[in-house]
Order: sequence, then C-alpha cells, then structure tokens
Amino acid sequence: MRAACMALGLSVSCGKLEREGPQILSVDPIRFEFGPQQALRIEGNNFYVHANVRLSDSNVVKIRSTFRVLIDTTEVAAADIVAVDSTVLTALAPAGLAVGSHSVTVVTPEGLSDTLNAAFTVLPGGSGGLGGTNGLGGFSTALGGMLNASGSATQQGGAPTAGGPTTGFGGAVGTIGGSIGALGGAPGSGGAGMSLCGSTCNVDETCCGSSCVNFSRDIQNCGSCGSACGVSEFCATATSVSCLLVSLQSVCQNAGVTSVYDGVPSDDDASNVIRNALSSGCAPSPIPRTVSQTDSATIEQATGKTLVGPGELLVLAGGDAVSTPVNYVNTARIAPIYSIGNELRRSADDSLVTKVSGLSADHDFIVIQVVREPTNGSLLLVAYGYSGLGTTAGSWYFANVMMPAISNYTDLWYIYEWKDTINDNKPTNASEFALVQSGR
Repeated sequence: MRAACMALGLSVSCGKLEREGPQILSVDPIRFEFGPQQALRIEGNNFYVHANVRLSDSNVVKIRSTFRVLIDTTEVAAADIVAVDSTVLTALAPAGLAVGSHSVTVVTPEGLSDTLNAAFTVLPGGSGGLGGTNGLGGFSTALGGMLNASGSATQQGGAPTAGGPTTGFGGAVGTIGGSIGALGGAPGSGGAGMSLCGSTCNVDETCCGSSCVNFSRDIQNCGSCGSACGVSEFCATATSVSCLLVSLQSVCQNAGVTSVYDGVPSDDDASNVIRNALSSGCAPSPIPRTVSQTDSATIEQATGKTLVGPGELLVLAGGDAVSTPVNYVNTARIAPIYSIGNELRRSADDSLVTKVSGLSADHDFIVIQVVREPTNGSLLLVAYGYSGLGTTAGSWYFANVMMPAISNYTDLWYIYEWKDTINDNKPTNASEFALVQSGR
C-alpha cells in the first residue's frame, strides 16, 4: 500500500493518504494572438493522475474527471486536457479569450493548489505592424496620404501631390503617419500598441524610445516613460504607479508580496507570518505568493541577487548564513545594516551601530530593514536574528507591533534586543523588546 501510494506522489500516515501539492513552473506559449483555440503546455511538479488543474482569470478544464483547469470562469471539456506525466499537462485554451494576461492554477481534489500569475498573455489579433491598423501610417493609410500609400486620390505627401502644398512627407495632417497620427494610431502617439520598438508590445507594455516597457515593473520608467526613481526611492504599484521614498512605512505600497524561502523551517514560518500580516493589514491587500530561493526567475543563483524588479515586495526571513539573497545584500553592502561577526554596521560608512553580546536561547538581537536592489529596483523586507528563535521573534514583532502602526515607522532599519522575560521560549509580549537604534 505504501509503495503504491509513493508511486502516485502520496505519503501514508496512519492509513490516511496525503498528497504533495502541485507546483507550476511554466506555461508555453507565454503569449499568443486573440483568435482560435490555443494548445498550452503546463510544466511543473506533482501533476499526478488525480490532480486538478485550473487556469485562472476565467476558464476551467477537467482532466480524466479529476483535473480541472480554469482560464477565467469558463470550463473547458475534459477531452481537451492531457496529463502527459507527473511534470507536464497539456490543455486547449478556448477560442476568443480576452486580450490580456491570464493566470494558471493547479488544484488537487484535496484542495491543494499552486498559482502562476500572468502565466500567458493574449495579444490583439491582426494588429498590423509599425503604425495604425495598416502599418507605417495612420489608422487608414500606410505611409502618408489620406487614402493609401500612393493611392488614387493622394500621393506620399500632401493632398494633391508628393510633398503637397501644406505638408511634406505625410498625409493632410500628420508628418510620416496617416491622416491623423504621427507614426500611426492616436495623434502624436505612434499608435495604440504600435511603435518604433520593432514589434508590437504586450498589452501591459508601452513603447518608450525603442523598448517595450511595463510601467509597474521598471524602475527607470515608473508610471511613465523616463520617470526614473531616485536611489532612495522605489516604484510603488499598490494603488497607482509612482516613485515613493523607501521606508518601513512604505511596505504596503506594492501590488504583490512574496515569501522567499531559504529552506530552514523556522525561517520559512517567519516569512509566512510577515507575509500574512501584510496581506491582512495592507489596503488594498497585496497578492501573496511563495517561492524558494532556488527559483532562478526570482533569485540569481550565482550571486543571490533578486531579479523581480518593482511590483512586489520580497519577504526574506533568516540570516546571511542560509539566505542567499540576504547574504548578497550584506556582502555587497546594499542593505542599510549588515552583520559581521558580533557587530552590526552601517553600509553607508561602515560605522559601528552596536555590538551584540550575551546571546542565548532566550536573548537575541533582531534586524528589521527595507532594502532596494539598486540595479532593478527590487524591494526587500529583511528580518533576522542571530538564532532561529530570534528570527521568529522578529517576525512576531513585525506582525503584532509594527504592522498595526506601520505608518509610524518612517526609518529604513530598526534593531531590537529581545529577551524572553516570560520564560516561555517564544516571543509573547511587546515588553520583551527594546529598540536599540533605528535610522536611514
């Protein structure tokens, strides 16, 4: 019985079957044009014959009467889904999916699930190229003129002849574009979805110069083309997209919050405590997710550098001995405060903030700080103690003391001394914590 269950990805405990949760790693293709049905390849782990799949945002697919896939809310026929093996599923996305991004969620019959947000994007169909709907021109022309490129009524220029009486190289109003736009589409804009970027940008992107940019994911173009955030700012995305000063009070100004696990159970639990406090305490509530620090899309594996950029807050609980991204921001002196031996120092000038001493099972020093990765703008909330219980105490203090009054915490970093004065081997009361120092 146990061997059979293990073969299906199940564990057996006192006769009860318990299945490992599914994990979605990727969906292919990541973008396709609006139109007919599209075959999707969903790759991941723990896709066993009795798992369910859901493509979120609006539609659903069942696999062998047990798999379900939701793409938005429409259920797809079971015949359109194939479980290739425990790591690959295929499903047909229905025709006519709305233009925009769609999530994919895999759900097991037991209710275990995993979601890949913005798993694929549906692009507008037949969009044309570099200009309006017909290429390098306005909404009804290709390269000038009011009717066509060299058409019967106009030439490549003004109204009657090439160059025309009022314009040079473009239609009756435009410059190079058609009858309205500069380079197609709306006046002076380069066209809706069209640009000099060399290809059509995704629906959540805009052409800035020669690059397609997502204003909520680009620290150099935060909210608009060329709006670069300063070194002490991050690109906030919770309610509107704009540059804000980095501080602890700004941790709610992100559309998403992600726990980055380092694999130590107490650290991962502490990360969950902080993430859950943010999800329940911020308004609007950020979209939560979890990843491992071994996820190469989130963490550069060779260095520990975070890669996500703006748009979500990464929660890192645990010290630099185990957490690779914490080790990176400490050794690169990106974190405002870094630990070295029994000292906590400022990265800005390497000055000593405090020495830690008397560490024990019921006495620790805790660092809680916000870090902005300088090259891509990733925002990190870092919390750790010198011991696992110290990190647990840090997460408790953030969730129970700091989060309810988060607007009062205007500094970048805070150092606390924690003593288990109640002798219950856990953080219990705010009186157990004493502020050592805080600052920017």
